[in-house]
Amino acid sequence: MRQQQLLAMEHRLAAGAASHVELQRVRADIAADQRSLSDAEARAVAALSQLAAAIGVSRNALDVPAFDWPEINTPVRLPDPLPAACLDQALLARPDIARASAAYDQAEAELHSAIATQYPSLHTGPGYAWERGLKKLPFSLAMSLPPLDLNHAAIDAAEARRGEIGRRLEATVFMASSGVEVALDAYRAAWTQLDLARQQTGIAERLSRQADASIAAGAIDRLEWRISQSALLAARLAEVTAQNVLQDAETGLENSLRRPLSGPELNISIKFTPAEESACKPGSTAQP
Repeated sequence: MRQQQLLAMEHRLAAGAASHVELQRVRADIAADQRSLSDAEARAVAALSQLAAAIGVSRNALDVPAFDWPEINTPVRLPDPLPAACLDQALLARPDIARASAAYDQAEAELHSAIATQYPSLHTGPGYAWERGLKKLPFSLAMSLPPLDLNHAAIDAAEARRGEIGRRLEATVFMASSGVEVALDAYRAAWTQLDLARQQTGIAERLSRQADASIAAGAIDRLEWRISQSALLAARLAEVTAQNVLQDAETGLENSLRRPLSGPELNISIKFTPAEESACKPGSTAQP
């Protein structure tokens, strides 16, 4: 299409109906499209290599099968805002929060042990002895006295450690929540871009139909018609790019929520309550 525009512009220039600036603009568009094509081909090769490495096969094994993803053109929007149950499950599913919570529980237990040590403790225990045919059942009695400072130093150290681990737990939860918020912002921005790209595609389609009617009526020439067709192709490519950005944003949101949001992974049974199970599914209605 660009080459045909270039030929038509050269004819216009030869006839004196166009300027060199217009010709150079078409040549610049051709160069930009060639760079875009080269970049797209390089990205396609890199994507296949990454896919082969991800599924554990050779790069040549991906040359034969055909890949099909019919849902990519019809993404389903998640409820906004996400239900609280979905966000709670995202935090509970994170191993770093589980480790931080276990460390806090351990520090709490150590503090309780240190507090208990400030009081005297009395221990009794049964025993058994056999001596020259006599069976003896003695009982042992032991008492432990607290340190002279009533174990205040150990209690203070345990409290300080619990406070430090508690702050670490709060920071971990905050970072996880912030990660979800950042992923949600990127997801919302990607949907905004896709909506705008779809609007631009609709406008380009209407202009293309008008150009078809105009050229059929002889109101415009082939160059103007090709320009409208090129604009339609560019709008469709922009929509594909927006869909790609949305898929990346959805992947980032899946990573932050620690659960799938689309695809056959949703068929995997997870031990959630009915409310939690449907909270993060696309198309569900958000509850206030």
